[in-house]
Amino acid sequence: MPVARAAMIADLPRARALFAAQDRAGLLAEYSKMFTDQRDKYGVDQAQFHSLPATSFLRLQAPEDFGDDLSKFRPMVVAVNRDQVSRKGFAIGRSGPAIFGVVPMFDPQDKHIGSFEVGYRLR
Repeated sequence: MPVARAAMIADLPRARALFAAQDRAGLLAEYSKMFTDQRDKYGVDQAQFHSLPATSFLRLQAPEDFGDDLSKFRPMVVAVNRDQVSRKGFAIGRSGPAIFGVVPMFDPQDKHIGSFEVGYRLR
């Protein structure tokens, strides 16, 4: 399920355009309510945009915390951005173990620009 939720956002024309423009404030304004609703109603804990090769661009759950290199502890993000193929599974995130869905993102001209993920912490 997390990969399906991630793909729905990653495929939206507005998400693609804002991410391609590196518009963090625009992405936050556009998708923060969606994230809050998903968290409150369905238990989604994390939603994050990643710049290439594996850098945190925007964590919807913690927008002030970005710019860190995820490549040393998030191999799924690295693999998605390397292979441009969606992946889902268990991983250890900053907040602990979780189930993630990570999908590649493309700009409006279909150039690969990074990835987006949705995660559920294991409780």
